[in-house]
Amino acid sequence: MKHYGKKISQNQKENLVNVMTNEFPAGTGKKAYSQCIFIEEDENDYKPTKSFAEMAVHEDFYNILDELVDFGISVIKGITSQVMKIRIWCCTRNILMKMFVVY
Repeated sequence: MKHYGKKISQNQKENLVNVMTNEFPAGTGKKAYSQCIFIEEDENDYKPTKSFAEMAVHEDFYNILDELVDFGISVIKGITSQVMKIRIWCCTRNILMKMFVVY
């Protein structure tokens, strides 16, 4: 497996594998997406399925994947940014409240 300088928990790893191997949907979703399996086990690791590797060389498919990844990253950055703004605001408010109590 390639390493990109990011660490993920075992739970995150299991969720990723479940999504990429189509192990998460239930009911009609499972049938609708039954052919959407992107990775398969390879000894102690995972590798792209043959069909996914073949699709990934097509520019249009690659561009869609690239756009999805960029979108996911921007959503996470937006959420992280909002969380940090809230934390900073709460911290600032607490500091101000303590300052007013002292004076």
